Amino acid sequence: MVLADWWDRVAGRAGKREVFPSRFGEAAVYAMPAEDGSLVRMLNVGGVLQSATYLDERWATCPFAYLRSFDHLFEAALPEAPDPLVVNRVLMLGGAGFAYPKQLLLEHPGVALDVVEIDPAVVQIARERFFLDRLEMQLAAEGRADDLRIELANLRYPLPPADKRVRIHTFGNFEIFVDGMPLKLP
Repeated sequence: MVLADWWDRVAGRAGKREVFPSRFGEAAVYAMPAEDGSLVRMLNVGGVLQSATYLDERWATCPFAYLRSFDHLFEAALPEAPDPLVVNRVLMLGGAGFAYPKQLLLEHPGVALDVVEIDPAVVQIARERFFLDRLEMQLAAEGRADDLRIELANLRYPLPPADKRVRIHTFGNFEIFVDGMPLKLP
């Protein structure tokens, strides 16, 4: 195989680009090289990059720095709170390829996660192509299957209230809310 053929395969050309129908248009799955030369599988829905995953032993590590930065919520504290902030349940609006949920649940075993995703096709793609199935099997093997709850819901309608809920808002800007109050990061 010549270098050009290899690059076509890596870049998702020459039959390696998979396309699935989704609620928001075409969902394309393809691989690209990362800076270190390893492969990263990408999820593009409706022409917008939604998620990615490493294809090697780092399958549960977020390829994007902005997703890895979500872990700063574990370093944050609410100065006005009588007790330090203890994060044990997180709500994530939108799952896409479940890049951050994999990292969150495997690096923070005391945390449970609710993911609300509107599109069942995207959840299926995440299971089949982005190692969500591997995460679910690993959590079940560890007796932690209930630590990941996936709810298929339309985000236009309010979610039921919950005590001590952390919400990460990533639409347009990055904000973390604890019990409905914005969290001030150091």
